[in-house]
Amino acid sequence: MNADANTAKYSGPDTAKLHPEGVLDRMKALYAEGIAGYMDEVDGGLELKDECAERVSCYLCGSEQSRPFLKASGFRYVQCLDCDMVYVNPRLRADLIDMFYKSDAYNFMFENMLMKSVDYRLENIAKRKFDAVSRFFPDTKPQLLDIGCGIGDFAHLAEGGGWSVQAIEFSPMAAGYARERFGLNVLEKPLEECSFAEEQFDVVTMWGVLEHLLEPRQLLRQIRDFLTDGGLLVVEVPSFDCLLVEYLKAHPEQADRIIDGWGHVTLFSVPTITRMLQEQGYVVEQIQSLGLDIPTILRYVQTADPAAAEHPLHRFLGEYGQPLQDCLESMHKADMIRVFVRKA
Repeated sequence: MNADANTAKYSGPDTAKLHPEGVLDRMKALYAEGIAGYMDEVDGGLELKDECAERVSCYLCGSEQSRPFLKASGFRYVQCLDCDMVYVNPRLRADLIDMFYKSDAYNFMFENMLMKSVDYRLENIAKRKFDAVSRFFPDTKPQLLDIGCGIGDFAHLAEGGGWSVQAIEFSPMAAGYARERFGLNVLEKPLEECSFAEEQFDVVTMWGVLEHLLEPRQLLRQIRDFLTDGGLLVVEVPSFDCLLVEYLKAHPEQADRIIDGWGHVTLFSVPTITRMLQEQGYVVEQIQSLGLDIPTILRYVQTADPAAAEHPLHRFLGEYGQPLQDCLESMHKADMIRVFVRKA
């Protein structure tokens, strides 16, 4: 049975189209090369060098008490003993993280994965996001601020829907592409340096942004100033409370999604992201769980052992991948969490 047959009944996004062949492996290799200078080899594994590291307290409650959660590529994720938040500790120094976001390795991801699959992403990822958000504005054309717009696919659809759109993107390559391909108005600076009016926006979106931030609570507070009363904030973050991460605890060397210690400095669960948003003055409207747990695990298994594709369990997961993924999502156990909240 080939890979296409294995996932024939999976009706979610086609991971082969999202991730062109060889791109994830090359991106993973470039990331490894990029962080190699920050690591020491210790007992056959990698450890972050002391001079490249900084210790942090919990991003949610400030506690310094934690237990080991997962280690991958030299980065240690820990779980707070007081609130269950998962975060990298010690993390890469802030100045080194900033340098990595400007590196060829990071640009490779935009150029070879996101840009090359943009047409598919527009129809199958960005459109679903736009449909999900536009439900909250059935009779109006809101003003949108898209923070971390990436290559601009979601913002483009919103603008095409008649919304007034302002975008922020920190990658010069991605921001340039969003301007040239879609004609978007994209700023390349932090929110606190933007001269927006108070209560200017009806909706603010952050797709896969919060987990990268060293001060997530601070940004959430700043966003409130620019949201109208009752305005909508949409946040999508990776979940540690999911089937994919449980698999990666046993096979961390295979990680190329979710677990990304230099960039994803926090991972969330439904309770932790809910608490963080509520403490910054938001009221939860809706929580969704969604992801690619099943197809990602199938890809990992088959890459590690091609013969495993013929194993009955692998064939079962391929045959019934979609209902199993649906079940994970219904239990809030998929690898991404999407939260819709309003300014209190």
